[in-house]
Amino acid sequence: MYMYRLGHCAELARAELNALDVPIKYFSLKLAFSMQKLDVNLTGSIVFRASHIYSFPESPNFGELGEAIADYLQKNPTKKLGFCVPKALHNGMMQLAKKLGVKKVNVIDKPEPNFGDYKQSKQWIWMYTYQNATHIALIDQFANQEFWADLDMKMPHRDMKRGIINLKLARSLYNLAGRPSVWYDPFVGQGRMVTAAVDNSTEFFGSDIDSTVLDNARENTEFALRYWHQKGRFITTEPAHTDTKFSLFTRDISAPADRTISATIVVSEGFLGKTFAYTPHSGEIEYELFGLKKMWKSAFSELAKQHITTIVCCLPYYPKNEEYGIEFYEKILQETITESASNFTIVPLLDDKNTIGYTRPESNTGHLIFKVNAVPQG
Repeated sequence: MYMYRLGHCAELARAELNALDVPIKYFSLKLAFSMQKLDVNLTGSIVFRASHIYSFPESPNFGELGEAIADYLQKNPTKKLGFCVPKALHNGMMQLAKKLGVKKVNVIDKPEPNFGDYKQSKQWIWMYTYQNATHIALIDQFANQEFWADLDMKMPHRDMKRGIINLKLARSLYNLAGRPSVWYDPFVGQGRMVTAAVDNSTEFFGSDIDSTVLDNARENTEFALRYWHQKGRFITTEPAHTDTKFSLFTRDISAPADRTISATIVVSEGFLGKTFAYTPHSGEIEYELFGLKKMWKSAFSELAKQHITTIVCCLPYYPKNEEYGIEFYEKILQETITESASNFTIVPLLDDKNTIGYTRPESNTGHLIFKVNAVPQG
């Protein structure tokens, strides 16, 4: 059994696992359990992967715990190992590990290791509780946070005023769309969406109503190609594409297309409207959504004419305004699709969720993630 530590938006992490064909047997607020092994660096929302070693119905004594760990290490010898266990067990775990041939032992007293700990040791025995039982597991892979932070900070253009989508969120959106090799971002901005997915992209189309951003997008994507070529080995076992074709052009997504593109899948952050420095009131929210609804009504219609089959994108929502819940924004989305007279239909991202709200505690505007598919006519 494998355990996946879900990121800060657990619903997005579960949806991403589903999209990557990882069946979830059961889940908690922080963990998803599956029989399938996945490289977590394919994802944008999984923190680490662990495999189950042993479970105790109640809190074990040191003898019981030591016996289970000794059995595991005898079958899986290693020279370097970390232990994430209560402090009272540290000396005993160190002595046991060294007795079983482990040359370098790290011990920490935390709820779970972090990426910095993982850099010290690539394997961690992790002791945790779940459903009133005590479990031990082996953490053997962390998502490489340094890779994403380095890519983010070294990118030539990252103008906050134009919006800079979190790169791991961008990768999650890409995965929700099925990891297409050929795809289109009609709100390309500074090109950050494709920088997060260039390792699997063979051809990318990007457009924006603002022609002045295209040079920035081009430089960022060219930088991303070089970056992935140099450092992609740190997060993927498959060679990253280094010959991805890019086509960048000016376009108003709500206007008729002036060119044909070969992509049938759209993946984008979309346009989130005004950035509020405070919690917007209902009138401000409705004003923003009125303009966005008008734009998307035409956009859905035009994208359908271009034979787009799948769209993964975001609308803004305002989580700190308690007057409107997710259902309000979903209703706006459904009305927009219906009024567009397109053949798109909402695809639930989870069994009980049509959309997913992604936000940070400090954010006044969140991302309402949605997915739509085109229903064949006739």
